[in-house]
Amino acid sequence: MKLGRTFPYTHNVARLLDLLAEGGIEVPPEVRQAEDLTRFAFEARYPSVRPEVTEQQYADSIRIAEAAVRWAEMIIQAETESPNP
Repeated sequence: MKLGRTFPYTHNVARLLDLLAEGGIEVPPEVRQAEDLTRFAFEARYPSVRPEVTEQQYADSIRIAEAAVRWAEMIIQAETESPNP
């Protein structure tokens, strides 16, 4: 999908979702939860800095990430199926 803008190279999921919303893409609440995944961009590189992730945090993160991927796949599928003007 072309929104007429350049997306920054960032791990800040909240910022990227904001840019999509500013471009007219409706971001569902369950995908907005992906903002919580931003912290793992840091924690994955420096695992000893923060406490270990709990089993519940892990399960929640997987659920949120899967919802975001399903949503993105739906948008990509719709874009590839729609005729280009």
